[in-house]
Amino acid sequence: RRQKELQDLLQRSEQYQQDAQQGMAQKQQELMTPIYQKLDNAINVVGAAQGLIYIFDLNRTAIPYVNTNQSIDVTSFVKAELGIK
Repeated sequence: RRQKELQDLLQRSEQYQQDAQQGMAQKQQELMTPIYQKLDNAINVVGAAQGLIYIFDLNRTAIPYVNTNQSIDVTSFVKAELGIK
């Protein structure tokens, strides 16, 4: 009987932890979505203004090779578009 109570307690504890993690992940997505949308919009504006064909976000996308001699870092342009110094 005591073992069953301990198993139930452990199961409730694990379920609580799982629910908390899911809730945090949902809240993070809810809060980050408008930020990513604003960032993507700024990247699109900068890309169009600079006449660029591609812009890679090296922090969110794994790019195997980038020739830095034939590419430009548009971070400062995107920051300016977002009003970030």
